[in-house]
Formats: sequence, C-alpha cells, structure tokens
Amino acid sequence: MIIPPDPEKDPNIFSPSSSTPSLVPAPSEHSYFGTASWDGESLPPYEGRRRSRISFAADQSSDTRHTREGDVFSDENATHLQEMRERNPRPGLGVVIPTTVINPAYQQSPGSSLGSVTPTATGPNASLPSFHSTHPAHSYAESSIVPASNTAPVASTSKLWESPSSQPSGPTRRILCLSPAASRALYKWWKKWRTWVLVLLVVILVGVALMIGLLLGMHSSKHDTGVAIPPWEDNNSNDDGKKSAIWQQGGSPNLTYVESRDGPSFTDGNLTNCNQFTSYNHSSAFSSLFTPFTITTISTTRFTFPLQANGSAPSNFFFNGRGLGSSGTITFLGSEGDEGLQQEAGEGVITVDVIVRYAGPQALDDMMRVCEMARNDGGVGVGIYSPRRTDGKVSNPLFINPAHVPTSHILIRVPPSVYAGAAPATYFPHLEYDFDQMSVRFGDLEGVADMGLLDISNDCGGLDAAYVSLKCGNVLSTGNDVKGRWNVSEELYMNISDGSISADVILYDPSDTPDNSTTLQDRDYAFYRRGISSSDKVITTRFFSSSGYLDIRYLHHPTTVSLSSVIATLRGPIFLRLHPNYIGPFSAKTLWGELRIPTPSPVPNYDPMHENRCRSLALGIINVPTNSSFAQYGLNQSMLGCSTDTVTGVAYWATVDQKDGHQRVNTLTVEKAQASVAETGNEVVVMGAGGDVEVIIDGS
Repeated sequence: MIIPPDPEKDPNIFSPSSSTPSLVPAPSEHSYFGTASWDGESLPPYEGRRRSRISFAADQSSDTRHTREGDVFSDENATHLQEMRERNPRPGLGVVIPTTVINPAYQQSPGSSLGSVTPTATGPNASLPSFHSTHPAHSYAESSIVPASNTAPVASTSKLWESPSSQPSGPTRRILCLSPAASRALYKWWKKWRTWVLVLLVVILVGVALMIGLLLGMHSSKHDTGVAIPPWEDNNSNDDGKKSAIWQQGGSPNLTYVESRDGPSFTDGNLTNCNQFTSYNHSSAFSSLFTPFTITTISTTRFTFPLQANGSAPSNFFFNGRGLGSSGTITFLGSEGDEGLQQEAGEGVITVDVIVRYAGPQALDDMMRVCEMARNDGGVGVGIYSPRRTDGKVSNPLFINPAHVPTSHILIRVPPSVYAGAAPATYFPHLEYDFDQMSVRFGDLEGVADMGLLDISNDCGGLDAAYVSLKCGNVLSTGNDVKGRWNVSEELYMNISDGSISADVILYDPSDTPDNSTTLQDRDYAFYRRGISSSDKVITTRFFSSSGYLDIRYLHHPTTVSLSSVIATLRGPIFLRLHPNYIGPFSAKTLWGELRIPTPSPVPNYDPMHENRCRSLALGIINVPTNSSFAQYGLNQSMLGCSTDTVTGVAYWATVDQKDGHQRVNTLTVEKAQASVAETGNEVVVMGAGGDVEVIIDGS
C-alpha cells in the first residue's frame, strides 16, 4: 500500500507554481454543488489529493468513462452507492451538502471557474458540507434551500472538517437555569470574587470549628470535680512530710509588681511617697488592732492629710486597693477605740497608717506599692497596688498560699481633740472606698465624724459599722455580709451579692429641732443640712441582695420625714420592723415562702400626737399612684386583685372612743385609711423569694 504524501506537510502543494495544479471539475458535472467551486483547502486532505489527481487525469484522457472513474462524487459512484444503500439499509456516514443559491449578480460562468486555481467566492450565508450520521429514512432527503443575502460573497477559508466558528453550534449551556447573559455575568462575578468567597468560607468553617470546640469544652468542664478540701490545706497529711499543696502545682508563686500592668489607671490618680516602710514596734498601740503570727514580718508607713480651714477633711478623700496583695482590713477608729491609738494621732490632720504583714521570702518593694495619691480634681488619698497574678500566671486568690501574700491593715484617725470631745465632729464631704478584697470597719463615729457622701465598693469583703452618720450612702459589696447602724438624712443604697444585710436605720431631719436622735456639734455642717431640708422631706432607702437574708429595723422616724423604702432578695428570708410613726401603704411579696403580717400592738405611748391612739392595720387592695415605687416594680390594681403571692395594706393610727369604761377602736377601710395618710408620701415595698417574709408595723 502506497501512502500518499501529506498535503499539510508539503508547502508547495497549493502553490500556483506547483507541478500539479489543483483543478476543480465543471459545475455541471456536480449539480449538487450549485455554482460554487471548492478547492482542496475546503476538503479533507485525502479528498484534496484525490480530486487533484482525478482532475489532472481527466484533462489527459479523452475517455469520459475513465474521467469519472475513481471519483467519489461521480454519477456512477453515486448510483452505485444508492444501490448499496437499498441492499443494506443501515445507518452510515454520508455527506450532506446543502444547496447554495448565489445572487445572480455575483455568479460567474462555468468556464471561468474551470481554469482558475482560486475557488469561486461563496455567499456569506452559504453552508459548507458537514459530516454527520444519517438514517435511511432521511438518506434521500434534500437539503433545504436558504436564499442568500444580497451582500457580496466572501471567500471562505475554513475547512470542511473544521468548525466554522469557535462558538458551539448547539444550544447554549446555562448555569442554574439562567439566561446566557445572566450566566456570563455570574461567571464574571465568580472569576472576580472567587478568592474572597473562598476566604470567607474558610473563616466560617474555622469559626464553626472553634464554636464547637468551645461548647464541648464548656460541657466537659461542667463534669469536672472540684477541689474537695480548701486550697490552702495540704492534699495529704500522711505523706512523710512531703507537702503538695494545690497552689504549689505549676509555676512560681512569687508576686512581681509591674507598673504597666498593676499600676493605677488615669482615673485612679498618681502615686507619690511610695513604700516608706519602717519596722514595727511591738509595744505600740497597734497591737490592739490584731495579734500577729509567730513568723511574720510587720512593716508600717504613715500618711497625714491636713484639715481644711473650716475643720473638715479634704473635699474628696479616697482609698484604693488593687491586686492580690490588697487584702486586709480598713478601720475608721471610733470613740470606743483604744485610747492609746486616739492619743497617737496628729492634731489638725487626718492620720492614716498602713500596717503590712508578710511571711514570705520576697521583699515588699518587689511585690507592691503603698503610696499617697492625688487626683486632678483635688482629691487625695492612699493606694495599695500589687500584682494581679503570680509569676506562674495564677490570678485566683483561692489557689494561692496566703502566707505568700501580704495583707494590710489601714487605720484612719481624726485629731485627738475630736475623740476627747473638745472639738466638733470632723466633716468628710466625700469619703470613698474602692477595694478588690478588703474588710471595712467603722467604729462608733457619733460625735467623731459626719459623712456628706459615702461610697463603698468592695469586690470581696464584709462591712461592719457601729454607727455612721451620713447624708447619702452607697454600698456595693460582693461575697460577704453587711451590718451596721446608719443615721441617714437623704438616701442610703445597699446592693450586696451573695451576702446578707442587717441594718438599723435612723431617719434624721436636721430641720426638725425636737429630733435629737443624733448630736452634731459641727455648727457649719448642721446649718448646711438645715438649709437643704424641708418639712415634707423624703428619705430614700434601698436594700438588695442576690442571696442572703435581710433584717431591716427603722429605729427612729420623725413625723416630718416621708420614707420611700424597697427591700428585696432573690433567696432568703426578710424581716422588716417599721417605726410606729410610719403611716401609709405597703406591699409584701414572697415566692416559695410564707408571709406574716401580725396584728400590731396598740402601743398608745408611741403616739406622736399623744392622743392615746391605737396602732392599726388595714389589709386589702391599695390605690397605686402612677409615679410611686409600687408602680415602678409592677404593682397595679388589676394585678393585685388576682395575685397569689402579694399582700398590700395601710398602716395608720386609729382613734379610740371611751364609752362606759370600754374602748372602741375606730378602724378604717383600706380606701379611707390610704386617703387619710396620702399627704405623708410614705411607701414600703417588700419582695422576697426562697424564704419567709415578716412585716411588723408596731416597732416591736
């Protein structure tokens, strides 16, 4: 078998100077081509070579039969192929050449195309032959005649076996059933933003993984068993002297002060005169404050703050304690304090002593700062700043050996002449405590100190006040109890978390001269308090606890003072004892507990008008004023009418008629009793949960 040369590799096969010219047969011999002529470039390679050889042989021979022999497009071969299709009607490959109609204006004579090496141009809409599978049922179907446009024909350079266009001839493939334009727009958008979309997907997957891990960690931590013994005790007492305390597991227990981490904030103030420690004198009067341990290093430092010209303390006097080493006690020495401590204080100044106790191996200068402080607003005070965590990254004080942590005792004293009664009580316009963990103690300050505004914020530590006289007080404490006696002239707020409140409250009206429940010797201060008071004065008290009992007693209540009080706890009992001078509405509520409002005793000797009236109580649905504390805490007539956990009533003084040696008490209904005492403005709201509630209105 002789393999003819490949025309694709022969550069001269289609050249005009080629020895074998490419001639095409006359159009009349192939009527199915119409008037169009085709060159070898428009046919497959093997057909181009075949046509060239046949055309050249036709010119050399005079025999017509031999001219058509070997031509696959001849009439004889066409007849032969037709007979073979009739014998074997199977699908096969055929050549379907659509009929092309050329505008007569652009047609040429057959003779002009025979001698031309260049093929005749075809119309722009002429279809080229295409190879496809045919079926016998359509083997005799003729191609449809498509009229050509009137435009000039353009020579086609595409080959029959090549696609005439780079675009697919079939229907356009759509994305997500979108139109082609929308699909292209979506593709362009995806090509532009696919990187960011992938990044976003990765971030979402990472976030989901972190969330799942966090939830699993929280779930597993709930099942972790806690420490069964106090963390400062040894794990095992029978380990042959080998101590393995919980806090010794891990890194170093040392405390190292870092100014950038442990120092005061901008609002706290600036530190001056830091760590001026002196050795402790065991024979000093400080020994009455505490009993030192056997192996303990005690250091002291003292700060003095001059009194103002009017004899009062600095306008803003504050104490700050931050960090693990700020634990201890702060004591305001009262009239019952040790006489030696009273006499050691300086005259004309407020004396503050800081006593630091430490049993560890470190130096105090490396562990903490005990300094005098000053603020931009003119406030002065004392600050104790220590590390917020150990060198081993432990920040929970329960996991630290107390012997390795310094503790402090802060002592505040007024001039000795005040303790001796030779000078009036020292007035503190604003006294502020802000501690992380410190117990607060106030001695009996009656005749010693009067507070204008007292602010106490203690994250961990209790409060014990023997007697404190103040205009406004705010106490915020966590994790311990609060108890004391408070002489209040305007307002007192206490909010305790996980602790109980035991308070004896004295309501004081400086403008009421017969009210001598407290003796204030500071004339300027007494004049100031009288100037801001009025006959219809309202004193506000609030006592809140998240978990703990509340025991509130009102020891004194002038008739010129109206009381607005709210007492609430989320868990624990409540005991409230109102002064007999309280007349007005009240409400008592409890969940998971019992409510007791006993019938009051007559107590006619407590009648402020000395008319031998009888203390009385009317229970029922009260009228709830719009702006009252009852309305603020959700009480109204419709709710009270169907309530299963709230009881309301009115406390009042009932007149007594004497007739025939018998006493007859003129009781009132709730509506009449509330109307008779409406001008007083008194209101008391009690809300309990998880415990009993008891309200007594006769002062017993």
